[in-house]
Amino acid sequence: MYRGRPFVILSPVPGRLFVVRSDLTRITCDAWLLPTDPWLNVTKQWLSILPSELRHPNEFRRAAPKAFGRDRHTFAVEASSPVAVATSIGGLSLDAILKNVREFLDLALEMRPVSTVRGRKVPLFALPLVGTGRGGWSRSKGDVVGDVVAATSEWAAAHEADACLVVDSAQAFAAAQSARRQLRADRSLPPRLRPHRAGARGESSVGSPRALRRCRCPHPGRVAALDHRRA
Repeated sequence: MYRGRPFVILSPVPGRLFVVRSDLTRITCDAWLLPTDPWLNVTKQWLSILPSELRHPNEFRRAAPKAFGRDRHTFAVEASSPVAVATSIGGLSLDAILKNVREFLDLALEMRPVSTVRGRKVPLFALPLVGTGRGGWSRSKGDVVGDVVAATSEWAAAHEADACLVVDSAQAFAAAQSARRQLRADRSLPPRLRPHRAGARGESSVGSPRALRRCRCPHPGRVAALDHRRA
């Protein structure tokens, strides 16, 4: 009979969602979502971040698996650091976008189960605000933000990984704050009264870039998103 010291099996620590107003290229993370569409169109803004041999649209398309856009909706871009995960977003329905965002997070966690960022223990995955497209802000786009925040938050709460949703405007940041408040209000309701929307059970932590901690890391000039209690 074993009479040594007792041991405790710790349950997994749920991840958290950070929402920041910043530039995604300044977030030090383990993987990030590279928005594309089923036809592998990518804006110059995102192509410019990739390794030099993949910055031409044709070279980028050649790097994609043949099943992309049909059976596959994500793929990791070789030699990128942090890992860029091309994800089909453009021209899709909101349900399809949310599904592909979860697929991005799943693939990112499969590739980076442990963080490679100095000062972190759990991996951090960054993504831009997807599903809103170009142009001015509108009330309908605010609704999309709520669904993206909820879906991403739900995924993070179910995994040992953090996610960082990066927005670039005051309107988007305000919409994300509103979504967080709504999530909290929804959780206070009985289950039968909660709205049936993606990610309604998630947990989020919304803050400005000042809520993120700077640290020395292999990517000078970037901001490392670190949760002080989890790092």
